[in-house]
Amino acid sequence: MKIGFIGGTGHIGEGLALRWGKDSKHEIYIGSRNDERGEEAAGKYREILDEAGYSNDISGGDNRFAVENSDVVVVCIPHKSVVETIRSLEDVFDCQVLISPIVPMYKSDGSFCCEDCCAAVELDDAAPDRVDVVSAFHTVPAKGLSEFDRPLDCDVVVCGDDSETKEVVFDLIDDIEGMRGLDGGDLSVSQLTEAMTPLLLNVSIRNDISHPTIKFISP
Repeated sequence: MKIGFIGGTGHIGEGLALRWGKDSKHEIYIGSRNDERGEEAAGKYREILDEAGYSNDISGGDNRFAVENSDVVVVCIPHKSVVETIRSLEDVFDCQVLISPIVPMYKSDGSFCCEDCCAAVELDDAAPDRVDVVSAFHTVPAKGLSEFDRPLDCDVVVCGDDSETKEVVFDLIDDIEGMRGLDGGDLSVSQLTEAMTPLLLNVSIRNDISHPTIKFISP
């Protein structure tokens, strides 16, 4: 699979790129607002995997470079930049699957809160009709992802309107050891999964729990 990252220089972009990129499982394309930052991040990820003894196929450039070379694109930019960024790339989209881990989050009086909106739906509205949007990875700690040799015992809720497109994301989740994908419903349900992120952060801070995540179990 050819996987691109819009804004792939941040923590979640790094973690997913390392997990999917090791042993050249997938071709990885790191995007940023300018070529230099994307190329620098790609070089860093290659070096990390090289030092760990993993072959890899990771390259970098600007966000247009990442989109036009990819079948699946992970959108790793702040919520406030989503609509403007996606519309600026409209001409390079060509039937890709867009994965949204975006959380419309803010901090108030020492606690993290979620805005009354759905980032995945906003992304879907801004993107061309020829692409499909799926939301996932909201509750996965970025630090845990970056520790790419450590299995992650966690669940990922996946939301989207097209079952075949969701299967693409489930397959990518299966590529990450210890991670299980669960179907959360259609794209509008993403508002609920996005709200889990500030909840986890508040629990982490108030109870001194490092990098909490979500696991669904049957009693």
